[in-house]
Amino acid sequence: GMGPGSNIEFTSLDHAVLRWTAASGSVPLARQRLIGSSENERHFFSAMQGLRTAFSHLQIGKPQPLPISAPKDEQDKPVVRPTHLFAYFSRSLHISGPLRSASLLLPHTSFIAWNKAVLTLREMDRPSLRDSGLNLTLQGVLYENDSSIEQVMGHAEREPDGAFALVSGSAAPAKVSAP
Repeated sequence: GMGPGSNIEFTSLDHAVLRWTAASGSVPLARQRLIGSSENERHFFSAMQGLRTAFSHLQIGKPQPLPISAPKDEQDKPVVRPTHLFAYFSRSLHISGPLRSASLLLPHTSFIAWNKAVLTLREMDRPSLRDSGLNLTLQGVLYENDSSIEQVMGHAEREPDGAFALVSGSAAPAKVSAP
């Protein structure tokens, strides 16, 4: 048997899809000391630039505010967030490459929530650094706060969509941007 929360679908004689759900633990944001956007752009993005040759695709989206409902006052109006409290942001992540390269991500995943992982097995005549018979695609979310987002906004060069992408084989320096 496959066990609860999992199933396998045979779509052809040469193709099967295994799906399963695994419980994961979570820690409330209030108990975390999240890294700020500008610190991520300096350290995390630099680390990802160093790793990009090990992956066929690595993309980090622009920061998006987390939808947090403000408490309401006596007149049922939302209370303005005090300036000393952080605002929280998330960035989408999409990473693809050989399964063997996934271990390189481990030191950098403390504030990432993975919501999809796809493992693809295929025949290959010539595996390479960025491609293998066993490829992994990960989709997730990087959580951060706005501890110094104003500094980033004043000094960053902006792309039209605000996204940060590491494209394999690109010789151009990556641009860090803020909304």
